[in-house]
Order: sequence, then structure tokens, then C-alpha cells
Amino acid sequence: MPSSKTCRMGLRFVKTWLQDMRLQGLVLAVLCLLMLLLQCSISWALLCICELLLFHYIPRRRNWVDVVLGAFPCLVVAVYVIFAIVQGLPGLNGDILSDLFFAAVAVALLVCQRRKTLESLPVLPAGPQTQAAEGDDRCFCRFWGCCGVLLGISLTAQVLGMLVYLANSSRPAYTESGIAYWCQGEPNASLVVLEPGYLASPGSLYFVQQALAQTTRACTYDPVGTGFSAGHASGFRSDAVAMKDVVDSELAQHEGSDSWLVVVGGHSRGHLTACRFWVDFVSFYERLAVLGFDGSYCGQTGCDTCEGSGAGLMVVRLLVTPIFTLFSGFLRLAAALLQKPLMQAMASRPADLPDYPAAALIQFAEPYFWPRLWRGQSLRGDAWVHSYDGPTSSECSQHQLTSGSPHHLYIDARDVCTGTPRVCAEHMSLISSSWFADIASARATSFVAR
Repeated sequence: MPSSKTCRMGLRFVKTWLQDMRLQGLVLAVLCLLMLLLQCSISWALLCICELLLFHYIPRRRNWVDVVLGAFPCLVVAVYVIFAIVQGLPGLNGDILSDLFFAAVAVALLVCQRRKTLESLPVLPAGPQTQAAEGDDRCFCRFWGCCGVLLGISLTAQVLGMLVYLANSSRPAYTESGIAYWCQGEPNASLVVLEPGYLASPGSLYFVQQALAQTTRACTYDPVGTGFSAGHASGFRSDAVAMKDVVDSELAQHEGSDSWLVVVGGHSRGHLTACRFWVDFVSFYERLAVLGFDGSYCGQTGCDTCEGSGAGLMVVRLLVTPIFTLFSGFLRLAAALLQKPLMQAMASRPADLPDYPAAALIQFAEPYFWPRLWRGQSLRGDAWVHSYDGPTSSECSQHQLTSGSPHHLYIDARDVCTGTPRVCAEHMSLISSSWFADIASARATSFVAR
């Protein structure tokens, strides 16, 4: 039977692969290329290749080395599985699945090579050649030992950081299309859905969401292709569709929601997505409004950040994100040890200093430790500059998405001021500083409750 013949050929190939180091390296190289084409992580694939090199140059190793080589992949697999179960299976993405697969492969390679070493390698007699070989082995051991210590620190920080995040964050809900979102508050015949700005995470809207949740149902979400949300699209139309998925998913869970006031909006670029939402889907809802926190204006093709940092983000997307999870543990350590200087770097004045609570700061920072945010936002910025599909100024004028419109509230950071002497908000401090965010949120709350 052809099927049984195919099975035998497959088993023969697997058996040969488990025994032939050159074939193992070739298959791993092909899989690396495939993962690159699919825009997935190759971090653990590279570790598997390094493992093969270690086996080739140092066939005889101390037992504790093999214990570490087996323990780390098992630890990563266990934490990744826990992370996926707690966060929800829809949150699994190509990066996590790729790392999981190659971590399991690393364990399989270790088991096969150790068995092969024990069965086939002879005991070398003592002599000058043996001593020279042992000297070479010591050099390789030092090199691989230094690399192993650095990677061990990074991977340990990565898995510990993931567990800390799970202990301090709530599990997201998911739409049918795989968009991850978080909601708070009880609906009062209204629903607010907000998108974070460019290069920002949903946690950046913490103060705004908390204030709105006192009087209505307030939701934030990961844009397409970032955080825990599925997809790779990077235009405003795809973002508006994702926003609609969140709105519809949340409305479907409440009876009598057809007559609710639906408010869509966001900070910075998120305002443009909300305007695109209005232009494309206003006929789907009985009552609809748009809310912008110092948002980008209609017809704005690009931004200072995506234009000024576009080349750098492209380099990060092409060269860094494939191996990002190898070194993201160092980013977690830097964020934990240098938290105050990093917060100060985000503010040009003391009044603009972000003052998120500890748990909110953990949720705010988590997406930055994964390659999807950098990859997705790089594509999003490139599309914003070179293939703009957001609302035009004429479309917004036609739909009355202008200042003073009864269904559109635009909160300009320059109009949000507090203290004596008078200090006004800046673009980011409007939502990241509790002083300014409380004032802006009060205006948004009044707008929703009108």
C-alpha cells in the first residue's frame, strides 16, 4: 500500500535524522529559512544549531552540562505552555509556537547525541594528542560556557517575567478573528472601545480606562498583529475591522445592546482608526460617536516617529525580531532595574512623568518584550507613510468628524492644564500622567454620558 510505504519512508528519514548530525543541521537550516519567510521567531532554532556545534566539537562533556542543556528547554516549554493556557489558546502566535517546537527539538537532539556518545565513542588513551585535544576542549568549553551563562540569564529572566506578568494581569477576551481585548466596568447603555497609539500598548490607556469604567463599559485591545492579537495586516481599514470585531463581540454578550451608544476612539493613531471606523461602519449602529485623545488628524499620512524611526524599525523587524526572544530577558532586567530612569526618559518635565501603578506598568510593558509589537508596528508605520488608507480630510468633513460636532470629541493635549503655575499636557502625558489623564477622562466621561 502506498500509505504504508510512505510511513516506512518517513520513519526511515526520522531515524536517519536522529543519527546523522549533518542532516540535522541541514534540516534545521531549512526550517530557519521557512520561519523567516513566515515572520516567526528562529531563536530556539539557532540554539539547536549551536547545540549541534557543541556536540561536534565537544562530544564528551560533563554530566552537569547536559543536565543544563536539557533543563532549560524543558523549563521554557513548561512556562510557555502555562502562559498559553492562562492567556488563552487564541493568544498563541507563530513566535511562541516556533520557540516551543524548537525547544522540544533541542531536548530531542540532546537525548539522541548523548545516547550516541555513550554507545560509540571510544575511551582515548592518555598521550600528547589526547592532552592537546583536552586543551582545545577547554577553549571551546570556556567559549560555550560564557555564551551559555549569558543566554541562561536572559532565558531565566524571560520565563520569570512571563510568570510575573501572569500573576499581575487579567486574561484577555478574544474575538472570533483572534483580536485580544480587555474590558472593565458595567455597561450603562453605552460601550467605549479604545485603540492605543502608534508603538504603544493597551496598558498606556490605563488611567483613561479606569475612569471611564466608573460609568460605562470601557475596553482596550491589541491592534492587529501586535501583543496577543492575530493577523499581520497593518492598514487603517484592517484596524477598523478589528475595532468592529471588538465592538460586536462585546455587544453580543449583552441583551438589549442594539440601542446602546457605541463610542470608538483612541490616543494618537487610534483616533484615525476610529474615524476610519465611522466612515466605513456608521450605518451598522443606531448610535455612534468618536473620541480622540490628542489624536492624529484626518488625512495625516505619517507621523514624526514612524518617519524618523522608520529605517531603524525596519532593521529591527528584519534582523532583530527573528532572534528577539533570545535577548528579551535582558530587556526585562533593564526594565526592572532601571524603571525610574526609563520613566524619566519618557517625560520632558516632572509634570509629564508617568505614574502607573506597579501592576498596570507590568501590563503596559509586556508587549514590548515580544517581537510581534516591533514587527507589527514597523509594518504599520511603513503602511501609514507609503500606502495610507485612513480617512481623508474630505471624508471627515463630510461625516462631520470635526471639532464641535455632537458625535465627535477631540481632546487636545494643549487644552488639558492643571496646577499653579499653569502646566499643560503633552502628547503622551495626556494619558500616562494621572494628573492630566484625570482631567481628560472627566471630559470623555461627560461626553459619553450626554
